[in-house]
Amino acid sequence: MEVAAIAKAGKELIGSLDGIITSGEERGQARLKLREFIHNTTRAITESQASIILAEIKSDSWLAKNWRPIAALTFVFIVAWNYAFVVILEWLLLVGAQFGLPEIAPPPRLEMVPMFWAALMTMLGGYVGSRWHEKVKALESNDLDFGKGAGGIVNQKTIKRLMRMIRKEKDPAIRAQLVKQLNELTNDEPEAE
Repeated sequence: MEVAAIAKAGKELIGSLDGIITSGEERGQARLKLREFIHNTTRAITESQASIILAEIKSDSWLAKNWRPIAALTFVFIVAWNYAFVVILEWLLLVGAQFGLPEIAPPPRLEMVPMFWAALMTMLGGYVGSRWHEKVKALESNDLDFGKGAGGIVNQKTIKRLMRMIRKEKDPAIRAQLVKQLNELTNDEPEAE
């Protein structure tokens, strides 16, 4: 949730730069700095969340290591019970009644308050966020050599992302900054516009 709020605030700040800064080059530099700030802040939040999870995993307590999977399995059971098992049992009881079997009361559905759904979404968001963090770390530790800039190691995804940003950017000053950044990473000659 904090990451989304930071990204939203950053986008609003970037959008408001047009009215504050009139020079194209200054606006481009300010946008780049804001994007970098948003990226660094998002990364710091994600890393702090990941460090909490790692501390729990390294703990000697069985419960500290396994409370998240236990909670996830509980949520899965409640959803499966209400939306699969009970529905199937009700159908079987209805079909059985058609064939003369005695009527039996269907099993109760578990109450699912709005807080349940909020907890479920938080859990899924945490899982997705931690998987995203793992993938980013794997990409960073598995960088491929695509040039001599940045100490000789440049990630292919970074280059592709910069190239997409260059193609989409309308402001010539920002575009020039992005091209300069790409050229520094790849040690190439400036690209003709």
